[in-house]
Amino acid sequence: MLRKILIISLILLDTCLSVASSRYQSSVTLNDGLPSNNIHQIFSDSRNIVWLATDAGLFEFDGGKVIIRKELEHLYGEKVISICEDSKSNLWLAATNIGLCLFDGHEIKIYDKEKLALKTEIQTVYFDSKHDKLIIGTSEGAYTVSIDDLDKLQLTPFESDRIINISAFVQNNEQFCAVSQNFDEVYHCNIATSQLKRLKRDDYLPVIEFNQFHTSELQNDLALKKEAFKIRNEHEGDINCEIIQIEETVDETFYLLRYFISDIEFRKVLRVSGRIVEDFSKSNNIDDVFVQSIFVDQDENNIWLGTKEKGIVHFQNSIFQYFNASYFQLDKLNIVDIESDDKGYIYIATNKEIIYFKENKIQKRISTSELCTTKEGSPSAVCENEIQIFDILNDGQSKLWLATNMGFYTLNLKNDAIKYVGIGPAKKFIFTKNKQLCFLWKNDFFVFDGKKFQNKIFSHKLSETTNVEVSKIVSRNSQVWLSTKQMGLFKYEAGEINQFHKDNSEIHNVINDLLLLPDGNMIAGGNNGNIYKLRYENNKLHILGIIDHKLGLTGTSIQGFQFLNDGSLWCGTNEGVFRFNYQTWKSDSTIDYRFWNHTKGYYDRSGKNSIVDHEQNIWVKTNTQLLKITNSLINQFEKSSCNLNLKNIQVYNRDWQPDSSKINIWTNKISGPIDLSHNQNYLTFNFGFQNCLNPGKSIFRYQLKEFDSKWSEWSTNRQAIYSNLPSGKYTLKVQGKHLNKVNIIPLSIEISIAYPWWKKPWFYAITFAILVGLIIASMRIYTRKIRKEEEERSKINASILDLKMKTLQNQLDPHFIFNALNSIQGYILEQETENALDYLSDFSTVLRKNINNADKDYISLSDEIAYLKHYVKLEQMRFMDRFIFEIVMNKNINPYNYCIPPMLIQPFIESAIKFGISGCKGDGLILINFDLEDNSYIRCTIEDNGIGRSKSKEFDAESRKLSHNKTMDIIQERITLLNKINNSNLKYDYKIFDLYDETQNPVGTKVEIGLPFQRTDSKIS
Repeated sequence: MLRKILIISLILLDTCLSVASSRYQSSVTLNDGLPSNNIHQIFSDSRNIVWLATDAGLFEFDGGKVIIRKELEHLYGEKVISICEDSKSNLWLAATNIGLCLFDGHEIKIYDKEKLALKTEIQTVYFDSKHDKLIIGTSEGAYTVSIDDLDKLQLTPFESDRIINISAFVQNNEQFCAVSQNFDEVYHCNIATSQLKRLKRDDYLPVIEFNQFHTSELQNDLALKKEAFKIRNEHEGDINCEIIQIEETVDETFYLLRYFISDIEFRKVLRVSGRIVEDFSKSNNIDDVFVQSIFVDQDENNIWLGTKEKGIVHFQNSIFQYFNASYFQLDKLNIVDIESDDKGYIYIATNKEIIYFKENKIQKRISTSELCTTKEGSPSAVCENEIQIFDILNDGQSKLWLATNMGFYTLNLKNDAIKYVGIGPAKKFIFTKNKQLCFLWKNDFFVFDGKKFQNKIFSHKLSETTNVEVSKIVSRNSQVWLSTKQMGLFKYEAGEINQFHKDNSEIHNVINDLLLLPDGNMIAGGNNGNIYKLRYENNKLHILGIIDHKLGLTGTSIQGFQFLNDGSLWCGTNEGVFRFNYQTWKSDSTIDYRFWNHTKGYYDRSGKNSIVDHEQNIWVKTNTQLLKITNSLINQFEKSSCNLNLKNIQVYNRDWQPDSSKINIWTNKISGPIDLSHNQNYLTFNFGFQNCLNPGKSIFRYQLKEFDSKWSEWSTNRQAIYSNLPSGKYTLKVQGKHLNKVNIIPLSIEISIAYPWWKKPWFYAITFAILVGLIIASMRIYTRKIRKEEEERSKINASILDLKMKTLQNQLDPHFIFNALNSIQGYILEQETENALDYLSDFSTVLRKNINNADKDYISLSDEIAYLKHYVKLEQMRFMDRFIFEIVMNKNINPYNYCIPPMLIQPFIESAIKFGISGCKGDGLILINFDLEDNSYIRCTIEDNGIGRSKSKEFDAESRKLSHNKTMDIIQERITLLNKINNSNLKYDYKIFDLYDETQNPVGTKVEIGLPFQRTDSKIS
């Protein structure tokens, strides 16, 4: 009974607990590059550019980074306290010691106090779009400023019954008010009549009273619809608060309040959602921070607070909620395991109790000491050992199974009845489809039947030598899978254990988590930075795919997996948490994913075990707290309105400045088309998100259409470099995305690289015309040259033919014919008929060969030798065999394979016989030798032992000399012509040498003839 009363009291107390905050806090100060820690205003203009009014000047703010503009350098070091924007998108600034300033994106225009006829400093500026009026507030009242003529501003003071020190303007529910620097003074501003009227407050102001958890429910609808109300404080009593700024989002409104205690001004921020009011300052421990401005990022509903001397305080929305020990009213939250059911309950097992948790509230607590009093279905007063819960599991039949060091217990979730089942101690366990109980204790794996769980049907020791740490046990149908941190994976089915590890399946031996997917695949991950997609088929474990750093995965240790109904695969690593689109995980595509790390609220990475509740939220057990990942919030936060801009272009590593028409002066966005000269083709494109608050970790890819065949890989690189781009038109396409956002932000810019003058159409036309002219001229010149060469060749051939005819005529000299006929006649008279017939036959052969060879350019060497033999034989018979004749052939010469010009060798032999051998007293000798030189040159040597040339001249008649000289001239001229038409470097030539004995007496003549040859397979004409 006492236990029930305690439980009921705890439930009543816990219903007052507030929802854990889904925002996390960060700050930007001087240490982060902020020019000043005193931020008077954070202002977003119509271009979504965020500006900071600080004690050090006006600065642009881009997602935690301060951008210093050169155009604003005149305000550096000046105190800028207020900003607004007019209908023409110009910025108006109130700067202490300077006056009213106008910034049009190009330059600052200053209107000092003297020019405006003001005696005091401007303290705030406000633009009323309804009346198109600029309103300024000073220590001596308010003024409307006509800005039609920017060279001369017209000021109209607001009428009032007293001097008012105005510090701020606020618009609240169609009521435009001026807030005085003095306590408890707010004035209604009638812009149409230029009047200020102090608002009278009722004796009773609406009161908001916060509970101990800093929240309150609005009882009076007017509480926040007026300019002031009271906050009830247990220490200070009721405190009058005045609204000095209002910022609204889709479903929330933030109010900046001021109040005074002992004449000291304080500030407070309230958050209103529906009818619930939260003391935002108290809840987030910034009640002592003097907030001067609120800015709400509409993109992600983040809150930025400009403070006095504390810089910027940032509260960022997150899908992560943390429930620490104090939330559960504990000193330490040592969670053993967590489980869920289809009714929305989260069951949290600690080392001391089991907590029923629902709708972020504690519903019930059951102490583990009650397990000691129940054993074998009956109360037991004494526990032998302290009970430790290791694992819990919902069996789907309203029973929560508890694995302990003392055996199994069941907890009836309907009536909280505890039953001791026993069986044996267990660290991890699972049920199969046929209700078999599989569990682990130390290194042993056990399987018990599914009836009364008393019959052990299988047991197996995972290792005899290694203490195996099983990280996960899961089941599908009759299969049970174990992931270990030392030995890979184990599969149990039908009384058989199989092991899969690095050696037989190429998976890592360290597996931190294992997940079975509805499509029959498995997901596994360990400490090598890889996520494996696996499938078990045909008694083998197949790797279907791997997610690693190439696909965007960061971190080396894979912490855990969950698969949700929307097809998202969740994975924690030592770097952060990933959400993959499982459907995009294919072999030929890049997997779509989002990423969260500490900058996006995921700062506790110690989680290992996780579950999914009925609303598809993921609950993670960490070392010190419970983490809730709200999947439904992703769509609210993941879309981005940030712009992806081309920051600048560099040509040969130097900044390229486009003309003013191609660049937005406010955002510095370069717009196309970009026109470049032909030599500006070494380009570096720098791109990034513009004015994107809290951009986090972003990745990009790019493609230069008409040049790149495919996109670059996704990376954090913000540059695209191209060298030696050909002239032409291109389209630079860039895509960027936050790793925690779904939408891809595109950028497309046209780029044109001009063609050089030598690639212009007119140049091509002129060049083509010149080339055509040159070709025609060249063809004509070539044709003329060929014609001339042919004419010359014809002349040469005619000359050669003429010379051959002359040679023939010379060979058929009447003396030769007369001598031959005389020889024949002599043989006949001497009745030497046989010799006469032989002589006549050889004579006819010589005549026939002379006539046949007269029109040929080349004859074979064998034909030439045969001709020479017939000719010398005639001469031998005529000279009564007074000389002998011998032809020597080099063994490397096959006379049938070589061709030489005809009628070149015979005249030299004839001269040897006529002028050498004929005057010789003894036996004469004519030796002809053929040698092969350089495989392309035949050297013919004719050597006789006659009287020599010098002595021959003494005996020769003048007619014989003239005949000999004529023959030599014909030979020389013919050789000259042959050399002209010869295409090789080898030339026809001949040399004549006189031979002498030791006493210098003539002993003969030697002639060397050089004959370039052709192969017999060449055409012989």
